[in-house]
Amino acid sequence: MNRTLLLIITTIAIIACGCTRQQPSDPRLQRLTLSVDTGPQAAIDSLAAIDPATLGDFDRHYYNFLTVKARDKAYIVHTSDSLILDVINHFGRSPKMTEAIYYAGRVYSDLGDYPTALRYFQDALDRISDDQLQLKAKIVSQTGRLLNHMRLYDQAIPYIKQSITIDEMVNDSINLPLDHQLLGDCYWRNKQYETALHHIKTALALSNTAVDSALMETYISSIYYKLGNLDSSLTYIRTSPSRAHYLDRDFIYAEAASIYVGANMPDSVKKYADLLISNPRGANATTGYLCLLNPAMKHLTDNDSIDSYLTKYIRLAENKYDLQNSQSVIIQNSLYNYAVHEREAQRQSEANTRLKGWLRSITITILILTIAVLYLKQRNSRYIIRLQTSLQELERLNARIAAEEANATEAIPYMPTTVDIADIPQQISNELAIIEARTDKNPTLPESVTGSKAFQDLQQMMQQGQPLKTECKLWQDLRNTVTEAFPEFQNTLYRMSGGTIKKDDMDLAILIKLGATPIQLAKLLCKSPGTITYRRRQLLAKLAPEQESVSRLDPLIRHI
Repeated sequence: MNRTLLLIITTIAIIACGCTRQQPSDPRLQRLTLSVDTGPQAAIDSLAAIDPATLGDFDRHYYNFLTVKARDKAYIVHTSDSLILDVINHFGRSPKMTEAIYYAGRVYSDLGDYPTALRYFQDALDRISDDQLQLKAKIVSQTGRLLNHMRLYDQAIPYIKQSITIDEMVNDSINLPLDHQLLGDCYWRNKQYETALHHIKTALALSNTAVDSALMETYISSIYYKLGNLDSSLTYIRTSPSRAHYLDRDFIYAEAASIYVGANMPDSVKKYADLLISNPRGANATTGYLCLLNPAMKHLTDNDSIDSYLTKYIRLAENKYDLQNSQSVIIQNSLYNYAVHEREAQRQSEANTRLKGWLRSITITILILTIAVLYLKQRNSRYIIRLQTSLQELERLNARIAAEEANATEAIPYMPTTVDIADIPQQISNELAIIEARTDKNPTLPESVTGSKAFQDLQQMMQQGQPLKTECKLWQDLRNTVTEAFPEFQNTLYRMSGGTIKKDDMDLAILIKLGATPIQLAKLLCKSPGTITYRRRQLLAKLAPEQESVSRLDPLIRHI
């Protein structure tokens, strides 16, 4: 049995571990996991040399995950969501799930489906744990970058600030200047130039490479130009283009050409404008043509060239307009798809809520029924125990009375009767009938009671029909008198009642013990005869089955 249980536990543990695997079993993938962050292009080449068909189920999906991650880090634009969706559908509860969802956001960001990208970024933030600070910094930074791209500057700024805070916490010297640069770009596009200048200068002070410095100096130059400080603007822009990274050159050339137009430096304008128009697929070719068509450039350009520039500018402007319309259509379509998805998600959520409501109601109902059954069983058990105790006390009482009537010199040993549970009520009734049938219905009270001042005061009050008020000191004297004369009286009543007897019940029993009749009880307690009958019946129900006649109470109390 123990070996079987151990086997079951081991199997469950293995399954649980398999469901939450974080690392692949293939050593090649293990090595690539460690190197993909620092050498993404090398990781891509290594992944290309691995045949996914030779991998196990988890490793094959992990291979797809590393492929998406390496391409993203190598700045390769994602063109399909099939790999990342396959990864997400397989990872389930894996600790890598949060990172996979983050890269799903990166994929959809490249695909232009911004609402879906934002949804994945937010889902990743909802799942992320406290110890994944660096991943959290990436998520909030990319969320801010995407919102900035969508021109939602006020919404982007808090995310970028959060990323900067995390960078500072983990001493990330690589991403900290980039995030300051991103925040400065956001303020720059939002025309908050002074704040933008502060963050770009901070980024420049923290930058590690000349490439990063070139881009940041271009931002600073552009901001000074917007602020009207042309000298400072020219100081920062002079060397930036020569140090620009190839991915930043188009932007830097465009800013340089625009600044030199404002500075009336046509030779420099033509230099950078020619570089811009030499790349007609660049995002800023229209800026190059626009600078060359500036009136200040007339002396450097013949009429035929001007006509050619104007024609190409118009064509590029139209293409750019069409592209913007296409992007707008993509965004609108994404928003529509997102709205459809949200409606479906809302319907599913409402259905789940209703299902959870039914399950909750059923669970609560079962719980209530279980509690009720357990309560009834416990109450029934307590009732049976009380009846058994009551029967034992009655049998012991009858044995004592029989010994007293026989003038026995020694106590007759009490031998409890073995009775079935179903027969206990009838046996109790029989014992009560024996007590009720005793020739001496009213046992003589001992002299310690009849000679006491408390008893005499009670007799006087009963003769005169006076009430015995609750706060009267005589009550305590009567209790003390009965306790001294009959030490087991109160304990016997407690045992027979199963501890349910209360102070009012005990006081009523004391008066009955001292010989008070129902009529005298009504006068002493200032109650109607009907109320006294009810209270006597309630007291008897606590000492015996409820169906017993109330006439059996007084003989029972007086014989105890």
